[in-house]
Amino acid sequence: MVSRFVQENDGLAVPLPITQAAHTTASRFAQAQIDSAKAATVRLNTLAVEAVNSYCQMMGIPADLAGSDSWNPLLQTVSNVADLVLPGIGRLECRPVQPDQTACYVPPEVWDLRVGYVVVAIDEAASTARLLGFVPAIATEELPLAQLQPMETCLDHLYALQQQSDLNFSSSLNLAAENLSAAAVNLRQWLSASFEAGWLAVDDLLAPGGLSPAMDFRGVLENPVEAPTMAGEANTITVRRAKLVHLVLPVVTQQVVLVVEMQTTALQPSEIGVRVYPASGKPYLPADLELAILEPGGEVFLQAQSRQADS
Repeated sequence: MVSRFVQENDGLAVPLPITQAAHTTASRFAQAQIDSAKAATVRLNTLAVEAVNSYCQMMGIPADLAGSDSWNPLLQTVSNVADLVLPGIGRLECRPVQPDQTACYVPPEVWDLRVGYVVVAIDEAASTARLLGFVPAIATEELPLAQLQPMETCLDHLYALQQQSDLNFSSSLNLAAENLSAAAVNLRQWLSASFEAGWLAVDDLLAPGGLSPAMDFRGVLENPVEAPTMAGEANTITVRRAKLVHLVLPVVTQQVVLVVEMQTTALQPSEIGVRVYPASGKPYLPADLELAILEPGGEVFLQAQSRQADS
């Protein structure tokens, strides 16, 4: 049975075929679940994400299935997530409904860190997925389908976020280049235990058990110290400090911890290590976060990007 909403708005919905490859992927993910109800949820979530991914490809919007939490076997089991990472934009949630439903369930765990929510009607018997519409934000578990906006509005929303993201990144690079002199940190002073304001001991910002690698340039010691120390016959001196950084994302403001470590010996050039960690109890870094090392003129010298489940 098809709901009245789906019937009345069928002309506005975007119909897409459910490919055999999508069926295969959904079945594989579902078979990894022990509980039958959880398996059904994972299957529908996967088909919804596959449909939105196909739509994004048609519209020329880059998407990263492999980098999405919905493609992570562990997160499939412990959470109810159906996100699709759009590089440079954020995570788009793809919530499935059956053709006879009049409302869509949206779990509280996906109410934040999303750039929007697309509702997809899954008809497995007909191997068809219909993109019914979208909302930019939500704060309730039950989303009436009558409140959905057309997919054209979703495209406008995503394009606007992409343009804003490009503008923010460009502005950030320009601002960083302009402020290099004012914000410069004299790492040599760190060897004398003289630290600029805001640079704290690592344990002040990160729990000792939460120091798994995130984004980094070059290698650093496994057991860092918080003040200059001498180690071994080579008289190696190592110092490590951390700083809290506020990121302005398309829909939220998030904090990360920037960690810089310097290692120097009397006979070798100094080695600098730079890493970024999640902060504020977040398990992962923001999707597609970029860490760049700039030349004095503002040119990008080294660059890294956060990967799936970076923490």
